[in-house]
Amino acid sequence: MDCWEIVNGGGQNILQIAMKNGKKRAIKFIFQNFPLSSLINHKDIDENTPLHLLTASDFYEAGLVKYPKADTMAYNDASLTPLDVVRTKSVEPWVRMPTLPI
Repeated sequence: MDCWEIVNGGGQNILQIAMKNGKKRAIKFIFQNFPLSSLINHKDIDENTPLHLLTASDFYEAGLVKYPKADTMAYNDASLTPLDVVRTKSVEPWVRMPTLPI
């Protein structure tokens, strides 16, 4: 296991934690320095992927949503895909982050 694959008590990796907390600089650093393929579809203890946490947050990251290996149809424990989370979300509008390099 590499250091970027370490998870917290909730089973979240560094990308999930950064997405959940809207840490733009950390997300940019992760995109530029770590292989996303090992992080992008990791599920936490609630079966949320980074995309679930991103869509539940108050910001948007096009680079992650458009990442070709991101599973946009993954279900969490609530039987929701990331798109379902967007549809059920009441917070509007999202703050748009600059697109990060992939």
